[in-house]
Amino acid sequence: MLVFKDDNAQHPECQDLRVENSASRIPLTFSFILSIITHHSAFLKTDEDSTTLKFPLIIFILACLPLSASAQQNFVTINAYNVIKEEVTLSTEEWKNAYNSNDVETLSDFYAEDADYVSPHVPGLMIHGREQIKENFRRGIAGGGHIDSITVQRSGSSCDLAYLVCTYQATNSGVTVHGKNVLVMKRVGTRWLILTHASIVKD
Repeated sequence: MLVFKDDNAQHPECQDLRVENSASRIPLTFSFILSIITHHSAFLKTDEDSTTLKFPLIIFILACLPLSASAQQNFVTINAYNVIKEEVTLSTEEWKNAYNSNDVETLSDFYAEDADYVSPHVPGLMIHGREQIKENFRRGIAGGGHIDSITVQRSGSSCDLAYLVCTYQATNSGVTVHGKNVLVMKRVGTRWLILTHASIVKD
């Protein structure tokens, strides 16, 4: 479940979402109560005969208030999570298109300036920095690399951080290989940038 932090200074986008959600919760809860009242005419009566019916209904409504608020919060949480999942999934498709178009400049723009790339096929198992990552992809593309597909298996997020676990299929110089990617991403403005990219290919 997506967890929104209360650090407004560092995560203003999270606070904006929380404010919007809190405001929307009031009319929804009110509508829930009103629907019960209007469907039970005893609430509109003042005679003593309706007293026994009013009391349990009032208790029921009071008991449902926290459940109603919780359900609405969960709905908003799930909706926000789905929006983020769509954003980062779209980023993987754009990444694939840039790689297959031999566009290393656009490809490197998906990475933070101080990003890390972890792979058994790079010196020391890890390279650091956008420029080194760009040169690594340049060599891979020149060697006949092509990404056939990327499938997001799992993802999660918390405010401006997200992670992805992906499988992919690539054709390198006519040889088809399968591997897995684990990415840690950070939202910067309106974009998601890769902080860490770990790639494992089944030999």
